[in-house]
Amino acid sequence: MSFQDYIINVKGKKIVTAEKYIRSLEKMKDLIEQKYGAVITCDFLSINKPSEFKALIEKFESNLDLVLLNLKWHHILSAAYNNYLKYLEYCESDIL
Repeated sequence: MSFQDYIINVKGKKIVTAEKYIRSLEKMKDLIEQKYGAVITCDFLSINKPSEFKALIEKFESNLDLVLLNLKWHHILSAAYNNYLKYLEYCESDIL
């Protein structure tokens, strides 16, 4: 099941919400790269281990500028990454 399918079929959200979450994850990646001067070689949607994604969330949340930007954008970034983390955990539990 894709992240978009999870948001629509499991979470009961509209397709526009799923699309916003996907764009927000892409933006989150760009912001982390800019703030830390790093290059993240993978697409966030290709990460399939909750522990790896949690590490990226911690990196994001440890930067005050990024936290304030998330507040300015009405928490869309954190909504996206929290839902993606729940999706990864859902997929992991579905496998077990």
